[in-house]
Amino acid sequence: MNKKWMIGVAAAMCLAAAAGAWAGTSEEQTEDMGYAGEEVSFDAPEGMLMGGWEVTEDAAVTSQAQEAFDQAMEKLLGVKYEPVALLATQVVAGTNYCFLCRSTVVAPNAVPSYKLVYVYADLKGGAEILDIQDMVIGIGSSDDQSDIAEQDEAGE
Repeated sequence: MNKKWMIGVAAAMCLAAAAGAWAGTSEEQTEDMGYAGEEVSFDAPEGMLMGGWEVTEDAAVTSQAQEAFDQAMEKLLGVKYEPVALLATQVVAGTNYCFLCRSTVVAPNAVPSYKLVYVYADLKGGAEILDIQDMVIGIGSSDDQSDIAEQDEAGE
């Protein structure tokens, strides 16, 4: 499979999934993050809309993104995640990262798979996992797949 095509599909999935997941932050959530009542100000990099996801031009994982990833994964046991590409970033009260990762369960003969891993790096130097999603690459909906299978069985 063409690596650029796979990264493009993963980036599109990353943005689609993120659009609904972080549409807004409630006051309760900001209290949980430790920013309630604090005035936090910063400027987004030139050309970047604060709060919007920015697809990376180069899928290389930056040292800053790798540091956030490593810190977020410190306490995760049982599965090894290896970042393959940095798909997108989002400027918030810190930075959200969307990584394409190779995932391997820590067990003999484990079969690797690919996941979208979302990491939040706060302004105080902390990092945490926001979400881990399976990569599902297919054509159309499951109903479309059923129709295709029925056509194959019928010899069409």
